[in-house]
Amino acid sequence: MEAIDLSPHMKPVEQMTKEDYQALLQNRMVMVTFIKKGTNEVRVMQATLHPEVLKLVIPPNEVRVMQATLHLEVLKLVIPPSDGPAVDKPKRAVPADQVPCWDLSAGAWRSFNLNTVTAYETIPVSQVIPRGA
Repeated sequence: MEAIDLSPHMKPVEQMTKEDYQALLQNRMVMVTFIKKGTNEVRVMQATLHPEVLKLVIPPNEVRVMQATLHLEVLKLVIPPSDGPAVDKPKRAVPADQVPCWDLSAGAWRSFNLNTVTAYETIPVSQVIPRGA
């Protein structure tokens, strides 16, 4: 895989957009620190949308379910559609201030709110994916 220059996306938290986070998440693992709404708890999420990582960690049936629900727009960016019938569930739009992603620690889809992020750090995927995987 060709190295991608992510320096244009490495901005202060206040300047990051949803598109900036999506670009980072598609190419790296991102440690996102944010304040959880409702509890004001500080959380750190190990997040990614990197296609190679998603192929390794998401069960195939989970991909089909997610294609039909909240994260449809995200999955179209990282996983090509597969053959077979789609799961019949209502499609919901992702709120403009939410960034859906795969949380490696939780092993599930999660999202964070742009307005509550306090810090982020990127980690190369090579540190997440074992060689030869």
